[in-house]
Amino acid sequence: MNKKDREKLSHSEYNKILKTIVYPIAGNKSTYLQDLNGIGKKLLGVKFRGVYPSDKIPKLNDLSPYCILNLDTSKQSGSHWVALAKLKDSKNNSRNSILYDSFGRDNKQIIPALRYSGNGRILNDTKDREQEVSETDCGARCLAWLIFFDKYGAENALLI
Repeated sequence: MNKKDREKLSHSEYNKILKTIVYPIAGNKSTYLQDLNGIGKKLLGVKFRGVYPSDKIPKLNDLSPYCILNLDTSKQSGSHWVALAKLKDSKNNSRNSILYDSFGRDNKQIIPALRYSGNGRILNDTKDREQEVSETDCGARCLAWLIFFDKYGAENALLI
């Protein structure tokens, strides 16, 4: 299967997870820290580290490789959710992570402190936008992406 077909299939499966698993629990509107934390634990179990502001980014590990971050700091009210997933340690022991932003922005622009979080080199998913500015379902999209990542792996998650 070529990359274009894999990308189309990945988007289709991501949307299916979003609509059939996440929306029924989280809804398709704004979500709050407590909501995302509870739903993340329910859907991903101990693999879900939790939900954090951008000034309290946790160091992820192989047991708890997933979290959701808000672009705002702990002193702010919250603006937009993004997801972070740690890649399993490879043969060369590189510790990289992938950041998913439903608006498709570069991680260095939206959370500059991420590179100092101890989560290795931060890779971006594709610069593909899944969310329109008028939509407020970024938290649900983060959960769907993490579930997709958990089920289909980093190579396919990078296509979303």
